[in-house]
Amino acid sequence: MAFALLLFHKKKRSWFYRTSIFMPIVVPASLICLLFTWMLADNFGIINKLLINIGLSRFTHNWLTDAKTARWWVIIVSIWGKVGFSTILFLSGIQSISQDMFEAAEIDGAVGWKKLFYIIIPNLSETFVVTGIWAILQCLKLFVTPNVLTKGGPGNATLVLYQTIYNEAFLNFEMGYASSIAFVLTALVMVFSLINLKMSRREN
Repeated sequence: MAFALLLFHKKKRSWFYRTSIFMPIVVPASLICLLFTWMLADNFGIINKLLINIGLSRFTHNWLTDAKTARWWVIIVSIWGKVGFSTILFLSGIQSISQDMFEAAEIDGAVGWKKLFYIIIPNLSETFVVTGIWAILQCLKLFVTPNVLTKGGPGNATLVLYQTIYNEAFLNFEMGYASSIAFVLTALVMVFSLINLKMSRREN
């Protein structure tokens, strides 16, 4: 919602914010992950090179081969890749609020944070639910980002359900076990998809 508010209020340089937020929607996820793989590389990565050039070489790190930092980078890249769609949902919700409500609130002295808490957030309650369920679905279906960035490693630090299914089926040839996980995952996705569909229709 923060990005939606930024785009709603910021008129100057809005092209920069829109490009930063919506680029992952247009660019394939695998290409974005390859870009981050290059940026985070141990020896020739741009992030480590930048740290060295500005005299902060002690902060250089093996970003994708250390379990703790690898998890964080998978989370960061995954969130950035999905934030554009949720921003669209919130932005459309904010823009659908009647301008008369904002004007009446300003007359009553509700400005700044008061306008946010008493007008915007209450009117976006269903959008929060829909976006939350959609985010859960994206977490359940996550595959490309950890697979390209770390392949589930180091160890199993960034292993997700889809990768587990793939590994068990095509690397360990445990088709029965992989099918069981896939069945449970499919059931979860269907349940949350139905809830999301119901909430979307209700919001419309």
